[in-house]
Amino acid sequence: MKRLLVITLLLGCAGAQHAARSTPVPGPAAAPAQAPRAPPAPQIAAETGASGTVGSRTPLGTSAPDANAPAPAPGTGAPGATAARPAAPPPVAFVSAVAAFEENRLDEAKQLFDSVPESDPYRAAARYNLGVIAERQGDLPSAERAYREALSVLPDYPRALLNLSRILRVQGKAAEALPLYESALQRPGRSGDPALLNGLAAAQRSAGQREQAEATARRVLARSRDDAEAYRTLALCALDQGNPRLAELYALTARKRAGKDASIANTLGLIYLKLDERPRALAELQRALALDPSFAPAHLNLGALALSSRDYATAEKSFSRALALEPWSKDAALFRAWALDGLRAQDPRRGPEAGAAFEKVLAFQPGDPEATCGAGFGYGADRSSYDRALPFLEKCLELGGTSQERQAAEARLKTIQAVLAAAAAQKKEPQPGEGEVESKGEVQGSGGSGQAEDGSSVPPQ
Repeated sequence: MKRLLVITLLLGCAGAQHAARSTPVPGPAAAPAQAPRAPPAPQIAAETGASGTVGSRTPLGTSAPDANAPAPAPGTGAPGATAARPAAPPPVAFVSAVAAFEENRLDEAKQLFDSVPESDPYRAAARYNLGVIAERQGDLPSAERAYREALSVLPDYPRALLNLSRILRVQGKAAEALPLYESALQRPGRSGDPALLNGLAAAQRSAGQREQAEATARRVLARSRDDAEAYRTLALCALDQGNPRLAELYALTARKRAGKDASIANTLGLIYLKLDERPRALAELQRALALDPSFAPAHLNLGALALSSRDYATAEKSFSRALALEPWSKDAALFRAWALDGLRAQDPRRGPEAGAAFEKVLAFQPGDPEATCGAGFGYGADRSSYDRALPFLEKCLELGGTSQERQAAEARLKTIQAVLAAAAAQKKEPQPGEGEVESKGEVQGSGGSGQAEDGSSVPPQ
């Protein structure tokens, strides 16, 4: 059951999440009856793609799907069937949907985009925007489906392809994106498209094809020596190989080309962490958020820094922000739960909150031992949620673990069962006046004191 907590490596060029490495760091001390073990804080190893460059999450407006991708001829939808950008204005439903999105009326926008008919030239843009909305709502399967639908309407649609690739990488399916990129790059005029090549490099690296990712990045630089994203990919590949100084050189080169790119600052933050230069790492992560306050990976990494320093309050705030920006992030959900667990060790009244956070992790990973046990110990920290703790602690014991973990779970379970049994017994005992009858104005007792004995009272928590 025991495994290392890691921050997932957010790879590539387009805000994807990826596989990771970590080194355990001692966590907070906790009473054996309170938690199965102290949660180890991760070594930070998270990265994401360029903010707003590859795979934009901003919905399209009332223009054609993409300036470089003409809309299909009405009524055809056949691969390669294209026409000039639609001269006619977009349908009313499309315009209204964009307005609803901008006002954060997402459900209304979704219905309106969904109503754009198949024959309409804006059909591909409508499906694309449905994907954007699904992402915003944390529904990755629906986002994937919508982007695929947009590509089925308009195969030569780079925006949809880039977003689909990012969604696939987030879901651990990077390999599925590779043939999509290869097909897109074979289209007329697309073989040297830097956005597609950078996206391909990100997908290759996510799929474990580091050498191919490097080659693709150099292919971009052969055409444009000033492509910051390609340099950043090389920096990440160097970091993968355990060469942080070379990674720093590439990242600083990328910064010279795109000094206001939050992802480059985030990359440098990770590099300085590898070099054990925490003040510089902190400064870079803070810079990333100054450049883009909505850059979720920087929030995630700052939270991990705080968690490793046992600053649980700051960690919880950072992870909460990351989770609000990316509701699908299993990492943000898990680490927020651990931050709350640290606060629970300091104040048992935070226990139910920690338990609820671990329970949310189980929605991502049903049956996960750490989340199951964490929920049990969280709920079990406060008397108000003892009843919710029982099934999680029982399941925790079923899932196994070390002898120390089992001992802690068994001890907590027995304590809670004893408290609940005592409370139930107390409720069944006669209270003063219960069962008595009035006779001639006098109250006749049953001979007992009517007071619960000390042994049946609820023990102090």
